[in-house]
Amino acid sequence: MESYTIYEKHFLKDCLGKLKRLRLQWSSSQWDEEQIHEKSNIPTSMCNLGGNDYGQYSFIMRESSEYVYQAICRTLIDLARKYKLTHRHAICRRSNAYRYIDKNGDGPTTELDSSRTVHILYIENDGEKTIFVIKEIGIAERLPIGLEKYLKSAFQTPSLVYVSLVTRDAEKEDYSRKGDVIDVVKFLRDQFGSEEETRFFSYFEQLKTRANDIFGLKITKTLQYMELGAFRAELLKTVRERSYPINVTGRNLAEEQRVVIEKHYFEEGRCKATVGGSDFATSFITAEWLYSSLKGAANVDLSPVALGYFKALEQFLYLLIEVLAAHASDGARTLHVGPQKNNRVYWKIDGVTDYGKWIPVNEDCVTISPEIFAEGFQYIFDLGKLTSFFGRWNKKDKVIEPCNEDLLHLEIESETYEAIVLMLQNLRTMRNGYLHKDNLYEWSEVDKVRNEIFTVFYLMLGSYRLDEQAMERLGVLGPERAGDFDRLCVYIDQAALKKLDPPGIPVFYFDHESNPWGFCLACPAEDDPTIDKLGRVVSYPAAYFRGLRTRNGYDLKVTMENVPSVISEGRLLFGTDDSGDIRFDVTGPEKIIFEAGQFTE
Repeated sequence: MESYTIYEKHFLKDCLGKLKRLRLQWSSSQWDEEQIHEKSNIPTSMCNLGGNDYGQYSFIMRESSEYVYQAICRTLIDLARKYKLTHRHAICRRSNAYRYIDKNGDGPTTELDSSRTVHILYIENDGEKTIFVIKEIGIAERLPIGLEKYLKSAFQTPSLVYVSLVTRDAEKEDYSRKGDVIDVVKFLRDQFGSEEETRFFSYFEQLKTRANDIFGLKITKTLQYMELGAFRAELLKTVRERSYPINVTGRNLAEEQRVVIEKHYFEEGRCKATVGGSDFATSFITAEWLYSSLKGAANVDLSPVALGYFKALEQFLYLLIEVLAAHASDGARTLHVGPQKNNRVYWKIDGVTDYGKWIPVNEDCVTISPEIFAEGFQYIFDLGKLTSFFGRWNKKDKVIEPCNEDLLHLEIESETYEAIVLMLQNLRTMRNGYLHKDNLYEWSEVDKVRNEIFTVFYLMLGSYRLDEQAMERLGVLGPERAGDFDRLCVYIDQAALKKLDPPGIPVFYFDHESNPWGFCLACPAEDDPTIDKLGRVVSYPAAYFRGLRTRNGYDLKVTMENVPSVISEGRLLFGTDDSGDIRFDVTGPEKIIFEAGQFTE
């Protein structure tokens, strides 16, 4: 049996077939008016905050997860057979149960129907005998200690390893630090080799892609303040880590030029302007949210997504011109606006012109001053005029007419400058096409616009001279840093959620406590946080702590008035010994996080 037939059977035939039937069962009634009416009359549980739609989606996801788990397990079993490894297959049927608990902690237990078959694979490979338990992610997916002992006795080997169905970081589930949890990548590579590992994931990606096409289900995040911070952080990571082109509009960016640009864009942190608090950053974040929310959608007009990027571009160029012109030390700059009535640009708001307010036009240009950025004159800043500030493409003579290139860093060469001008010209042409054509249905077109916008930010923020005032206006420097006590409170609230990374639970000591067991645990904040406009939690009124024996609530509320002079942090470690009993240990204070009013992390 060739391995590709294994994948085609379990992934692309059996599993995908079950997923199709699952989806069709749900969708078959979508166009039946009678059934739609019946479904609308089904009561919704008060505990279901997502409504009936969420309940249906949740059911589909639970069932599909089970189908995929079974397909992976059967694939691994057949691979062991194909490679002629000495192996045995066993299953463990896990059941749910109801248990009545009286005041004495006792009561009858009634088991329900089994909910999951866990697959166990015993393999002898190169003289090593190992029991592999294939499980989904999570510590709760481990088998009970007693069952582990039984399996070791039944298969006559002390080696039992969990294969967690993740592609990395499986060791974080190894809370006892026994080294008995590996990811599926390591399992495939160790048992069947790297070539088979590559083939496995190639077919699995096909399964995922086709399943997503069938389901058409996607989690869409709403950009509330509580979610905005995480979305911004992820977007900034994308900005930093994406691959930027070496050839831009036919101009090659030399390695030396990329070093200069990336010094300013990444090392100086100018890239943070793209997710800052400016209007252009807000538009860019919104466009990215629409892109990530709708990516893969079919039969919808994608023009609003593409135009969101163009709006971000116009706002970016508008702001960049304002800060470059305002802080230029060599006199006023001009903007080409073309022929104007009476050689004047008149004040206009909501289509109503005030002929008593105007700015003179000389040789089709206006002088850039703070006045021109007032609300009544902003209408003149269309994309064509904005791009002309940085240079114009002469179609007739097919040459670039330079403009304000002296605002570039001295290290920026003509090839890079030409790439900027030509890219802006291309984007201007693309935008006009999207405004005056039929609906946009191709994601490849949206991807093209998106990639160009990422590159424009990279090139321009990395190439033009920006002083500290300009960087502040662009949102590079960010808001004022939160106070030390506020940062301590945020840190303690976040520490209450940390469990196993790094190993152990964070614990805290006050005022040079010498007893390693004299610690407190962090508690989640009881108060609503203060969240800035960028979606970041910047403060809580207090930090909360509890003793080891306190199960609910807190024992100590630390405010500005009673904050200890020194707060140190250590870790509570735990694991199981060979008998299966849980053992605890504590490190004692490892580092000072707060001292004399200063937060040190």
